[in-house]
Amino acid sequence: IGAASALFVLTAAPLLRLTHPLLLPEPWATLTPWLPHGASLEMATGEAYFGGSDLRPMLVLAVWGALAVVTMIDARRERESQQT
Repeated sequence: IGAASALFVLTAAPLLRLTHPLLLPEPWATLTPWLPHGASLEMATGEAYFGGSDLRPMLVLAVWGALAVVTMIDARRERESQQT
């Protein structure tokens, strides 16, 4: 849990600092748009500056949300199978 939390905080750096992902050093410039923080930053800046954003950030967030739901369902199934 500690390693996952640290990774989550480190990947949130562009959103917390309001830095555009393209101004970050590699590999962050490539990795950040595919993480929830980068996708939400891209979607918010696209909406604020250009009156709308493209579909990619919304799809990235939808995939991360679906992955979270699948993980929770799997964890619940695993926990129920261990209790019986």
